[in-house]
Amino acid sequence: MAHAVDESKAEHWPALDGLRGTAVLAVLFEHVYQNWDPVVWLRPAHLGVELFFVLSGFLITRVLLNNRPEAVEGGSFRRVLGVFYLRRAIRIFPIYYLTLAVMIALSPWVNGLQGHHLWRLGYLTNFHMALHNTQDTYYGHLWTLAVEEQFYLIWPFVILCLPRRWLLPALLQVIALAPLWRGLASCMGLNELWIRKPFWASVDCLGAGALMALYRWQPEAFRLPSRWTMRMILIMCGLLLIAGLQGRWVEDGQYLTIPFLNREATGQSLVASLTLGTIETPFLVLLVMICISKDESWFKALMCWRPLRQLGKVSYGFYLYHAFCMSFVALGFRILNIPYLSGWGLHAFFVVVFLCSTAAAFLSWRWIEAPFNQMKKRFRYVG
Repeated sequence: MAHAVDESKAEHWPALDGLRGTAVLAVLFEHVYQNWDPVVWLRPAHLGVELFFVLSGFLITRVLLNNRPEAVEGGSFRRVLGVFYLRRAIRIFPIYYLTLAVMIALSPWVNGLQGHHLWRLGYLTNFHMALHNTQDTYYGHLWTLAVEEQFYLIWPFVILCLPRRWLLPALLQVIALAPLWRGLASCMGLNELWIRKPFWASVDCLGAGALMALYRWQPEAFRLPSRWTMRMILIMCGLLLIAGLQGRWVEDGQYLTIPFLNREATGQSLVASLTLGTIETPFLVLLVMICISKDESWFKALMCWRPLRQLGKVSYGFYLYHAFCMSFVALGFRILNIPYLSGWGLHAFFVVVFLCSTAAAFLSWRWIEAPFNQMKKRFRYVG
């Protein structure tokens, strides 16, 4: 994912790099150990992706808010919009389209790389998966990049065009849209990919990050509720958390759910569809707030650990390449007749995939991403 946001006027918080590194490790861990019961229940990749969305919502919104005065009051809306899109394209497109070009070139010789390329070229992988109810072995992880690109297309108009007093109500409505969609889609009996993959199904995480950016930019717009109201909200969130988490526990391929809320068509409870994601978001927002605060803590110190920060620095490339590395490493293990689905072979598989993904990400950063990033200096928001 293009989470290494380095826009003009944006502060740099080293701990956020460590948070990105943690998120991408969580994604890799689940993709390798996907059949391990604790992983099935906890779904670390799901949490990692949501954390990336929160980070993107926060950082992108902050960039837009910082440049809102120039766009709105300075009469430079088109300039700010154009610079935003150019800088995003410079950061995201080079290795994304280079990777797709390599995969397309290899497709005649590697099964699973063929077909549906137009969807991926247009950043529509999430809708392709939902419409066809399919998870691609090689390309499935690209759905998150599609969600982010769709977010980038729409979000500048929300932040730059709405009147200042409408920003907070608009963000709250955006956050509410995702659980409402997931609940409606569950009631309609749509497949799980339609519940989870469309852009609007993830705007609670993106919107929560944006809300955090708005609070730092316009704190006077926020009025904290009373102590008793906060207690009632916490109690309700706790109950929803319990109800939602029990919809995750899988036994013999079926979700253990409250019977009258069960959706057999999706294998997921209505409560789980409504709450999973949204109830986890405040916790993820808290992690981001710890990392950007001026106070020191053990968690912030851990996120500032140099190896974790370096991994976070190249997390976009790591995320983009890791699924392809997994597939090709698995092919190599099969050729060498090394078991990799359980036991020591599975652990060795994780280590090799991690090393290959890390090497690919650092080489990509050194020779492709960093040189392209230098081009962003030519496109500044302030003329």
